[in-house]
Amino acid sequence: MTKSMLLPAAATAALLAGMSAHAVPAYTFSTPDFALPAFSGTGLVGSVWADVLMPSALGDRTITWAKTYMAGNTPNAVFASSSVDYPQGSSNVVLDQTTTIADFLGTDGASLSPPLGMTVLARRVDGLTYGTAMRFTGYYRVDAPGAVLFNIGSDDGADIIIQGTQVAVNVPPAGGINPFATLPSPVEVQFDTAGLYALTINWFDGEPTQAGIAFGTGADNAVIPQALLYQTPIPEPGSLLVLAFGMLALLVASSTGMRHRLDW
Repeated sequence: MTKSMLLPAAATAALLAGMSAHAVPAYTFSTPDFALPAFSGTGLVGSVWADVLMPSALGDRTITWAKTYMAGNTPNAVFASSSVDYPQGSSNVVLDQTTTIADFLGTDGASLSPPLGMTVLARRVDGLTYGTAMRFTGYYRVDAPGAVLFNIGSDDGADIIIQGTQVAVNVPPAGGINPFATLPSPVEVQFDTAGLYALTINWFDGEPTQAGIAFGTGADNAVIPQALLYQTPIPEPGSLLVLAFGMLALLVASSTGMRHRLDW
């Protein structure tokens, strides 16, 4: 097993700059799922549902629809998500129906298990549209009690779930499909106790035009660093954990027809 160093004080201070101490928080969480570990995070577990047939009506292509689809179907692959920021370092990517899922994930695409090869992010064939849905799961690190201003940018829909509670949803303004946009304003979340809190990010892309997802803090949606995101409270090499977790989940789901337990 390997251990990494704790998040430097400067990085923690920069993240806490997105905290607010004057407004009543929209959500409050008092009890963490785990105590603070003595190692930094390595990111989240990403799951991919590829080549998903989208509803014909744009207004029916919503994050709620995507989550229902993910609940009833086995993911095609899993990967180690260093941070929820795709394409990495940019808010959006223009698709030409040849952009693969691996391309979209950048350096994280190398951890896809199994590899998805030339599977594209979205395509349109014979009047039918196929897209991609993803779920990012793990834990968020809170070093001290206080409020955090969470934000999320997406094209198309996305939401943030903490300990089973949806705290933010990015809904396409025209229904179904939207250009990349963050929340109208960040959502303030109060954490009363230091520790690790269960986190889920859901996202989908429903058109072969543009796509993007970025989970951050503050009005500028500063991307949350990898060190604050955990696949597990147990220190394990990230890629090995994803491989073990992902392949086990795929085998169990395919052999028994089990539905994934989801935090909605």
